[in-house]
Amino acid sequence: MAASDWVWFFQATLALPLVRIMLRLMGLSRTQDVWHRRGNGGRRRRPDVVLGERLGKAVARAARVHPDSCLAQSIVAAWLLERHGLQAEVHIGVATEGGFAAHAWVVHDGLIVVGATERAFTRLL
Repeated sequence: MAASDWVWFFQATLALPLVRIMLRLMGLSRTQDVWHRRGNGGRRRRPDVVLGERLGKAVARAARVHPDSCLAQSIVAAWLLERHGLQAEVHIGVATEGGFAAHAWVVHDGLIVVGATERAFTRLL
């Protein structure tokens, strides 16, 4: 891994438990607001799928250290993407085929960078 990948991994490793606590204490909307403000540097880059994938992999690696919900992982991934001037969309959806399930994922430039799954989910948010 490149040095920058290690930095992103450590940032995500520290952020995941904080997001988990904030979700429990503050709820989804306020947690997203706080992390969005921290991530948005005001500058926007052109879409960069390769960087988006690398940031997503850093969050996935961090989730192995701190196994966490797909929602917490998605908030952290969106924060990292936005810190680098990349647009991030957090999606939340449900599946009813094969039993009810909820899931969150992050999309950058049409690509799922965190939360890809083979199961089909209908997007709600």
